[in-house]
Amino acid sequence: MQSEPVNCVRCHLFRGVGADDDAPVLTGWGSREWMMGMIHDPTQDDYYGDNNDRMPSFGADEDLSEAEIGLVVDWLRGDWYEAPDGR
Repeated sequence: MQSEPVNCVRCHLFRGVGADDDAPVLTGWGSREWMMGMIHDPTQDDYYGDNNDRMPSFGADEDLSEAEIGLVVDWLRGDWYEAPDGR
């Protein structure tokens, strides 16, 4: 993982915390697949394309692996793993 923490709330609002900026609110936003692609490379045509003026490309720039992006997306979506009872 990158040495600097991923600080989504520097630009985005998430569950009432963070910047009240132009960036989209992240609470309940997008499918897992859509968010994976956006975080990986927002300059793709399916996302901002050439209009991207500030969202970093965490996967394309190799700041995060696909597995790490998946963990961020799961956390943002509230899809984290919970161990079965008794473990």
